[in-house]
Amino acid sequence: MVTEAFVVYLFSRLHEKLGFQRILEFNYSFPDCIAERDHRQVSIEFEVWPNSLVHHLPVASYDPFCYSCFEDIDKNFVITEKTSKIVVTKYPLDQFRIERHDNNFVDVFYRKLPIDCCVCWEKRGTLKTEFAEVEIIELKNLPCVIKFMQKKGYEF
Repeated sequence: MVTEAFVVYLFSRLHEKLGFQRILEFNYSFPDCIAERDHRQVSIEFEVWPNSLVHHLPVASYDPFCYSCFEDIDKNFVITEKTSKIVVTKYPLDQFRIERHDNNFVDVFYRKLPIDCCVCWEKRGTLKTEFAEVEIIELKNLPCVIKFMQKKGYEF
């Protein structure tokens, strides 16, 4: 069974054949990797299936007992500490969407996922519009991946 760790392994071994000059860093948080392609930095998320990118859309959740949330005149969604009124953060409304719940909790989501590529094992189904600008690199059927896996004795 293919896991996200195996996708990372394959990318690590085959990144040059996939058109990346070098891997600059791996991250424990989002995005998973920064690599160099065509002499520019590219942000990459690894997934078994690109539909899993949906789990990266939520940015934050705010409790109404601790935070106040409002839109300012500069088209930002502003979060303040409830008692002190100190601004905690601002989210530009053109980059983030806000959902208010019946219990007054507020969730913040990316409008478009801020990554360049998703390196995945296999595409399945249709992707959400938030991922329209994300390049999907599917490893499963690439000749260099098939050759590598056969050479190493992996079954797939």
